[in-house]
Amino acid sequence: MKAAYRINIIWRITTIFLFGAAGFLVLSYTAFWLLAGWLILFCLLAIFELVRFVERDRRSLLNFLIAVNQNDFMGNVGVSKDQKFLYQAYKSLSSKYHQIATEKEANHLFLNTIVENAGVPMLAYEEEKQEVVLLNDGAKELFNKPYFRSITAIEKIDPELYEVIKHLENDEKKLHRFSVDGSWKELSVVAKRLILRNKWYKLVALQNIKSELDERELESWQKLIRVLTHEIKNSVIPISTLTEVINEMLINEDGEPVSLESISEEDEEDLRIGLKTISKRSKGLASFVNAYGDIAKIPVPNLQETNLSELLNGIIALEKQVAASRSVTIQSEFPTEEIITQLDPDLIEQVLINLIKNAIEALEGGGEIKIYLNRSLNEVSIAISDNGSGIPQDILENIFVPFYTTKKEGSGIGLSLSRQIIRKHHGDIQVSTQIKKGTTFTITLPIS
Repeated sequence: MKAAYRINIIWRITTIFLFGAAGFLVLSYTAFWLLAGWLILFCLLAIFELVRFVERDRRSLLNFLIAVNQNDFMGNVGVSKDQKFLYQAYKSLSSKYHQIATEKEANHLFLNTIVENAGVPMLAYEEEKQEVVLLNDGAKELFNKPYFRSITAIEKIDPELYEVIKHLENDEKKLHRFSVDGSWKELSVVAKRLILRNKWYKLVALQNIKSELDERELESWQKLIRVLTHEIKNSVIPISTLTEVINEMLINEDGEPVSLESISEEDEEDLRIGLKTISKRSKGLASFVNAYGDIAKIPVPNLQETNLSELLNGIIALEKQVAASRSVTIQSEFPTEEIITQLDPDLIEQVLINLIKNAIEALEGGGEIKIYLNRSLNEVSIAISDNGSGIPQDILENIFVPFYTTKKEGSGIGLSLSRQIIRKHHGDIQVSTQIKKGTTFTITLPIS
């Protein structure tokens, strides 16, 4: 194509040169001035043809570029088929444009279908002007509104929710209790910020988790009631039984009180043992009730800048002696740089001591505990692993339930209190276990 274009230019220039030279020679050396005039005229026509040829290509190229800039591929925009290079480029771009446009439309319809049928209320708005650009059916149903022009419309429905949405950072999640027409909903509000064509948009998902929360709450109450019932029965039934036995010892066959002086030494000893048992059980029940109150009295964390490596090293030094007496070793793996964050050192220390003690107790025949400290961009994690026998599935489901315990001695509130303390710090505590391989408790805390 390039060669053909060059040939067209070369033969036009050659024609101009030949006609011009011939006309000049004829006019200079002969008397055939009329022939010379015709030759010069042909030379001028050749020059005009060259200019027209170049101008046509220039005009076609300009039209082509304008069409590309305006995404206009409906016609040939002045590009003729004899201009093969431009024509083929135009046809190729036109085909590619139609392919991209078709795929774009299909993707748009696909994404719209997903958004509309996601089952989660979603809206998106342009942050600077606060104009709503997306509102799916779930969001319309949630707010009981057919459309929003501006995100400020939510302020009239629920000012607090408007503030939550407005100040949510990227990937941040918040819970909000929301009421429309007297119906309460528990919303999990999540935001994602994105930039399109140099404009910032915020995509917000508002999932109603009330039914899930109600189900979890009911399940938690059922588990708690089962544990409470079990614990209370363990204390009340022996007390009731012993009380009946003692009552029978102190009443004769006629139902009259027996003189204490007439009681044999053996019965007297049984009486003392029974009363001691009742006292012990009563105190245990009172302690249990007090422990129940402790769960609801977790203080607000007194946040301080804390060096986690130093905190953990202090706890390890404290627990190493106890661990060694049980043939348990404690290993640690910390990063070289300091990890400093805002937390309540006393409360976090209480959690870590509880987890390390649990790990030591899980290694009845000896073993190894490893403590890891890691930092990511926005959070820090502390993992406490043991190589014990692991936790069976039926126990694993209940380990964070208050008062649930498999130990002969213990209130069963340690892990429950630990979880609440970590949640007070806006963190999380998770457990993973493998039978005959060990258990790992992982605490994650935000870095602030």
